[in-house]
Amino acid sequence: MRSPSSSLAVTFGVCLAVILPLSGFSQPGGQALRSLTYESIALHRSHESDSDNLFKNGDFDNGLDGWNVQSWGKKGRANVDTEERHGDQPSLRISNGTADNTFVTQVVRVTPSRRYRLSCWVKTHDISVKQGRGNAGATLWIAGGWEATKVVKRAEDWIRLEMIFDSGKRTEIQAGPRLGQWGGILTGTAWFSDVSLVDLGSSGR
Repeated sequence: MRSPSSSLAVTFGVCLAVILPLSGFSQPGGQALRSLTYESIALHRSHESDSDNLFKNGDFDNGLDGWNVQSWGKKGRANVDTEERHGDQPSLRISNGTADNTFVTQVVRVTPSRRYRLSCWVKTHDISVKQGRGNAGATLWIAGGWEATKVVKRAEDWIRLEMIFDSGKRTEIQAGPRLGQWGGILTGTAWFSDVSLVDLGSSGR
């Protein structure tokens, strides 16, 4: 039987899921950023099946098949790590031995006016910002704007990253794990596992 405290936590998480999407963040240029982080809610939600994941090879069982690796300074590296695992799954290791902004992305088709959940598990080691923005770290992001999960710098054990966004008029996005950001390069290592993009249904917009 679920304890009163755990029932309250689940109920609170559901309330947040209903209330928070009505608000938006603002970004430079005055554009509305319709993305929200839900780390606490994710703790109370079971994983979607693999068939729900719009990313190809989001568990990295087939190496980097389907993923594109880019590095701003061409110094960062990305590889599949079969030793550092989350559960039974291998992880994607992004390493910046020299300060860099490295990202691993995939182009995915989406349907306009729908809500999507972008999520993964992440852990980090020895991250140090060397130039630019001090809030650079490990994150999941959508290329072409400021939509991203929260930034993680210090996570010696696996933690959940998650955001929900509205596709708006878009028919495809380019998204995935990142170590660094525009205007912020760093050294260190981040591991990403179970990278997922799930269609949540119509946004009603």
